[in-house]
Amino acid sequence: ITDGCEFVVFDMEWNQPFPGKEYPFDVSTLTGEIIEIGAVKYIYDNGQLIQRDVFSQDVRPTQYKKLHYHVKKVTRKKNSDLMKGRPFEEVSREFLEFCGPDAILGGWGNSDPAMLKMNLKFFGLDDNLGIPFLDIQPLFSSFSGQRGKQRSVEAAVDYYNIEKNDIFHSATADAHYTGRIFEEIFRHNQNR
Repeated sequence: ITDGCEFVVFDMEWNQPFPGKEYPFDVSTLTGEIIEIGAVKYIYDNGQLIQRDVFSQDVRPTQYKKLHYHVKKVTRKKNSDLMKGRPFEEVSREFLEFCGPDAILGGWGNSDPAMLKMNLKFFGLDDNLGIPFLDIQPLFSSFSGQRGKQRSVEAAVDYYNIEKNDIFHSATADAHYTGRIFEEIFRHNQNR
């Protein structure tokens, strides 16, 4: 990592199909439809991550238009919230432009990049991201002395005593929290 390196820490929320409901396509080709993308862009400078920009967009679903009960409970969204979003094709294009060609994508676990690729493919868009991905979850586990344990974003926030200003399971809030964890990993390991 050299000065000027860009990181985009992102998170997404997605809706799910209802079990047993018939859909006009094979649901294995779209196990979740993205309803929110949040991201924080950082630049690496002299051993520190400095926040540069934020991306936050709701996506209007076209396939899973009614919130799955589990998604509703976790995200605290309502069905009416889904219609406030913009089309996935627009939001995904803007998100990839926000990332830029040279950024390293980061996130908590590897489910978000896989879901992004699945949605891109389902909607007939190029699913070759061409952006390297860094899973911050195992980095945290390793640097916190909990190697091999999968911890939640909230557990890592608590570990580093990061102030909890937003609810969890909002894509933008979780991207901010994950970014703060990433900052702390750098801060605590500068002299190693």
